[in-house]
Parts: sequence; C-alpha cells; structure tokens
Amino acid sequence: MIGSGLGVARPVRPFYQPNPTISDQPFSRANIVLARTTAPPDSVLDCLVHHLQREGFSLDTMDRALGLVTTKVELPAAYLPGDMKIRAIRVGSDWKLTGTYVIEAYGSGVAYPAEFRSIEMMPAKTAFRMVEKVARAIPRATLRYARGNVRFGVMTKLDVALKSTW
Repeated sequence: MIGSGLGVARPVRPFYQPNPTISDQPFSRANIVLARTTAPPDSVLDCLVHHLQREGFSLDTMDRALGLVTTKVELPAAYLPGDMKIRAIRVGSDWKLTGTYVIEAYGSGVAYPAEFRSIEMMPAKTAFRMVEKVARAIPRATLRYARGNVRFGVMTKLDVALKSTW
C-alpha cells in the first residue's frame, strides 16, 4: 500500500498486468482457443494431423513428446490453408491452439494473428474460425477462449512472425 498523502492508503498495482481472461465464449480480440479433453495425447495429435491434412494444410512440425503440431505457410497461396499457420500444443490438460495468417504483399507477406473480431468476413476472424474448427475436431473437447500477447507486428520479418508463439 502506498499513502496518498491524505492518510488514506491505496493498493499498489504492478506496472503490467496480463489479461487473465478465459471465457467459454469467444470475446473481442481473443486469439487463443483452449481445448480440454480426456482423450489420450497421442490420439489427439493423430486426430489433429488427420483433420489439418483433410482441410488442405501441409504439416511443418509434429513432436509427439511435446504434444506439438504446426502447419506450413506456402506463398503464394490460392486459398486459406496455404496462407495460414496453425499451432496446437499440449499445455497441462488443455490443448492451446493459435493461428497466424499471411497477406501477400510485394512478393512476400505480412503476418497477423488470427483473432475474434466484430466483422465475420475480416481475414482475422476468418482465420480465427479456422483455428476454432480445428479445435472442434479434438475428440470430446470443451472449448474456451483466451487472449495472448502477440509479439509481432507489420514491421516484423515474415519468418520471425511465423515462429512467434503466444
């Protein structure tokens, strides 16, 4: 507590407070889908891989020990799976899914996080809905939504942004 000079103490707040919001419903700017399931991790990974490949994604990484699967971005892409990276990783009893989509510009691309936004047809929300669809493919999953701190922006090199996790 810090004194205010008037004899009344006020609580000390840390300079940075992470947003601890986790909700059963998507909320504005949510960019993480958490899937809780009782299914064994190996069967979840197999299901995710099968679903991603059926949706047209190419696999970039698969690590059974870590419980990790990521998709590859292929530019130029003619459709959403080619210009989007999805990452699913086991975190405790949950699976954390995030997405990054790329908009082609000047022969390269600019990466943005898949986020729940107000307008359904925006690229951020379209990509978020794809991440959500992948999460729904996890057997017996209950979905929740969260917001992670994205550490890349328009000026970040594409390869760095695609490696970024949040």
